[in-house]
Parts: sequence; structure tokens; C-alpha cells
Amino acid sequence: MDRSEARLVGRTPETDAYCTMLMQRAADVRLPALFQEQRVGIVWRTPERRGVTTIAVRRSSLSDEELLSILRYRLGQYVHPSIGIIDPRMVTEARMEHEPLENESRCDIHFLSGIEETGEILCYAILRALPCHELGLTLRDRDRPLLPVEKVNGWGVFNRLEVLPDLPLHTVFELGRYIKNHCRPSDDPATRAPTETALAVFRSIAGPLYGEVLGFVGDLEERIAKRTLDFFHIPTVLIRGVVPFSPEASYFFPRNQYCTVYPFAVLADDLKSSLPRFEAIEAALTLPGAGGLKALFALKKSSASLHSSLEPEGGLAPLTSTELPDQGGEMRSRELLLDIAADLRQFDAFTELSDSEMRLLGGFMGRCFFNPGDVVVRMGEREGDLYLIDQGTAAVWKRDHDGEPAFVNTLKRGDYFGEIALLHGGVRTADVIARTHMRLFRLKKEAFERFLAELDEVRESISKTAASRL
Repeated sequence: MDRSEARLVGRTPETDAYCTMLMQRAADVRLPALFQEQRVGIVWRTPERRGVTTIAVRRSSLSDEELLSILRYRLGQYVHPSIGIIDPRMVTEARMEHEPLENESRCDIHFLSGIEETGEILCYAILRALPCHELGLTLRDRDRPLLPVEKVNGWGVFNRLEVLPDLPLHTVFELGRYIKNHCRPSDDPATRAPTETALAVFRSIAGPLYGEVLGFVGDLEERIAKRTLDFFHIPTVLIRGVVPFSPEASYFFPRNQYCTVYPFAVLADDLKSSLPRFEAIEAALTLPGAGGLKALFALKKSSASLHSSLEPEGGLAPLTSTELPDQGGEMRSRELLLDIAADLRQFDAFTELSDSEMRLLGGFMGRCFFNPGDVVVRMGEREGDLYLIDQGTAAVWKRDHDGEPAFVNTLKRGDYFGEIALLHGGVRTADVIARTHMRLFRLKKEAFERFLAELDEVRESISKTAASRL
């Protein structure tokens, strides 16, 4: 998908005029008190370096007006015509003046690079915390608030990783809203600010925030943000097997529809291997003018995609690493995959799969329909697909010692059949005949072997069913 398509969504003379006003308000934001050395609540501060000062401040230390100013800055950057990741029609119709306050948590940590004397913001990022500090919860728990990346990609999107899913929930943050000031000319401070901001994020996680932030997640476009992580030598794992979904009326609909975005995760302990790289980048940032920018540019040649400790030995499971074309297509098509995923949840073979895995699995499932009396599978056939009954009932028949048909069982919604041939090959061991109109999911043997055979919980469940019927 092309980001240029997203830039055109919802653009009219009215939205352009309103967004221009928002961009001007963002350009006028000034927070000089926030950058002062004596400011209370600062968890990280890079003193003025070649015109740029960078700070990290907790939401709890911000005044209401300071937070609103930051949210005005963020909205003004996102409606800039070069970005195109939010719907300007929604912003205009709602007469939004800043990003929604209800999405902010008092445990969030805001990172700002700016001009200390004037308080102008040059670049921004946030470590977003869940509004939940109940002890004992982890990412594996279902009954909990979801991070924004989970709301889009489904609960459990990180469950196949090592370490991260079992960390205390309040130690896992989401890194996002990383955006420079598009309303300012590209002078030396504006060019340096994005690097200073990212460096402050990673330095603080490896330093004063270590222990509080044990891991962080988010989502990114591989050709853009992933390059930044590689520039800093951040060991990152990407999860490509996702079907991002957001309603058309949602804030970031254009981004989720038109941009190919992958969830990512980083373990704080892995940043230890990045420290020499941080020092090299800091050395470049201390150089004045064009010399510093030239040194930063030279470092890009040694960008590296390092192995993450979160990646399981042998790599990610196919259901986590395999992507659907265009991440599922148009949003209406993705909504159908969510419906299929909800229907598949009724089958005990898949109860241990995450919501994100169920969405992807839905993309590899076929649907088939039968009328009363139709033979769904015939005894003796060499066909190894698995059938899962979504609607209707069927009768199972076998041949007795005399070759006469003998009724064995009735299958109903939530049952499946074909598991013996699926697992062991050979021929069908029974006839399955539709008693009513039926709607079934069909999982091809090739798809099972590619995506599910390595998942112990799925294979064991199907094996138990096969053993009981044998």
C-alpha cells in the first residue's frame, strides 16, 4: 500500500483550511519552562547541544495547559499534508483542537527536543503506559486494557515472543507519536532534533528508566521508522503476520488502511549491545554545523538490523511471520476476517491461539456449503483437508463387516472432521453426509502443515480428537 494514497483521503477545501489553522497553532506552541534545567519531574535531560535541548518528562509532572499544548502540537503535525495518516474530515467535522485527552495516561513519559530559550518543539515521542498497575498481570492475560497496537492488531499479537509476554504488564510501554516539527524550516537544529529525541528515548530506557521499562512495543512502517531503529542498532523483532483493523470512523484509519505497518518489540536488556552505537551517535551530534550532519550521515552506512532476544530459537512461528497480501486488503475485507476469526474461536483446536493469529488463520481458511443429503467426504477418498462445522449438522457412516452402512455419530456446529487423514495421511475412514444445510470452514492439509503443525497446542488438540475416534 502507498502512503501517497493516504494523503489524499478526506482532502477538501474546507478540511485544508481547517488543517492549515491547526498547523499554525502547532507552530505557535511554546513551552520554555519545560526545557529549564531546574524543571521538576524530568527523568532525562540532554543539555543544549548545538541548539537543541532534549528532555523526558512524566505526564504527572505536566500542567494541564502544558499537556494540551503538546496535544495541539501532535495534532498539527499529523494533519500536515506530507503525513496523511489521520482522516482530516473527522478532525474538521469534530472541530478538534488537539489530540484526545482520554487517550493519555498519568504514567506516560513524554520526550521533547526543542529550543530551550523559546520553548519551541522540534521533535516529539512518547512512551505510553497502560492505565493499569495491578500486580500479576502480563500481556498473556485477556481481561485487561489493551495497548493501542493491540487494539489495532488483536490481543496476543506478542504472545509468541520470548520473555516479553511474561513481563509484569506495567513494565511494558508503547513507543509512538515520534514526529518532527513539519512547520519549521529545515535548519540545523530541526535536522538534528529527531536523532536527539530517539537517542534520549533509548538512553533513558537503558539508564534512569531501566527496571521501570523492561520492554517496549509499537508499530512501524518498515521503510521509515525501522530504518531509525537500525540506525541506532536497536535489536528489534517485527511481527508480519497481522491483519490491522480500525473502523472507518477511527482517528488513524488512513494509516491502517493505506500504509503497511508491522508491530515491533524491543527488550530493554538488549539495549546494552547498542551502547557503543549510542556513543558514536553522540560524538557526531557534538560536532558543529555541517560537520555534525555529515558525521551522522556517514553513520547511516553502518546501520544494522540486530538479532533480538525476543525472537524464539529457530525464528518466529509461520503464523506469526507470514503476512497476507496488503495485510488483508480493504478494511471491509479485513472486517470479514475478524468475523471468521470470531467464528473459529468456537473450535477447541484453536482456543489457545491469540486474536491476531485467528485473524491471519481466517485468511487461509476456505468456506464451503452443502445441501441436505450431500456427501461432504467419502470413505476411501485420499483427501487430507480438515472440515470445521460452522452451521448445520451431518451424519457419520461407516461400513460394517458385511459392507453395510452403519451410523456412527452426528456432528454439529463446533465439531470438526477429517483430522485422521490430516495428521496421518491415508484415506478417509468414514462417509460424512449433510443432514441440513451446512456451512463449513475448510483447512487444506498444506495450510495446516505450513502454519499450524508446529504449534503444539493445536496439534495436540487435534491429535486427541483423532485418537478418540480411532
